[in-house]
Amino acid sequence: MPVRRRGWTYACWLLVISAGTGLSMPTLTFGVVASLPTHQAGLGSGLGTSARETGAALGVAVTGTVLAAHRDLPHGMGPALRTVALLVLVATAAVVAGYRDRTGTRSVAPGEHRVPARSPRS
Repeated sequence: MPVRRRGWTYACWLLVISAGTGLSMPTLTFGVVASLPTHQAGLGSGLGTSARETGAALGVAVTGTVLAAHRDLPHGMGPALRTVALLVLVATAAVVAGYRDRTGTRSVAPGEHRVPARSPRS
């Protein structure tokens, strides 16, 4: 496959990855904030942002390491993107497993959020 065609192929895949990331971030942030009591929403939002930034930094580091190991951008992009895709699948499985309680059911049903208990002073 010519190098020019590979560049367009990778650009299309990067566009798909970027669109998926951009569309999932608001939902993930809402899920984190809605699952916490009101007085801890800021903490949850900050922890979610920190986790996202750490994941992005690790993703760049892993991709750069795999690309550097191949010493050739066109030939290294395939293995780098496959490595990142595998890491994303593993992280997704870990998140899904984390949202289940001990009985194997979801701790928060789709479309609902936890309502904090009213304080005795209200």
